[in-house]
Amino acid sequence: MVKRELSCGGILYRRVEDSFQIALVKRLRKNGLTVWCIPKGKVEEGESHRETALREVREETGMNGIIESDLGNINYWFYDTEDKVKINKKVYFFLMAYKDGDLGDHDSEVEEVRWVGIDDVLDCMSYDSEKDIVEKSKNKLLEKGVA
Repeated sequence: MVKRELSCGGILYRRVEDSFQIALVKRLRKNGLTVWCIPKGKVEEGESHRETALREVREETGMNGIIESDLGNINYWFYDTEDKVKINKKVYFFLMAYKDGDLGDHDSEVEEVRWVGIDDVLDCMSYDSEKDIVEKSKNKLLEKGVA
């Protein structure tokens, strides 16, 4: 059996002097390993992709962002050992400028939230497909002259 899931998330960034930082979340996986990734989560009934991304970033990081642009999506497969089902997941991402909030105000799904400099962020991240999204965000910021 195959199950399909739809999620949305955001690359939340802030300017720091002549560069920028991205908010990453640390999650504890069911197998006991930890991963560093982009905040994201499932679309709830009646929500747009943008609404989901803003809500999930707020819940998982404790911070609010302002959506600046669409970064595209990733699609991947994984096996849910609990439900014994193969899952095809699509995740839409948005570039978000930091507005306000406190990284200590994240929900219990997240172990830790950290601002990471753009030069170090790719080395910290656990998922290659998300690294591609971060590269897209970096290119968009460079085009605007932010970084």
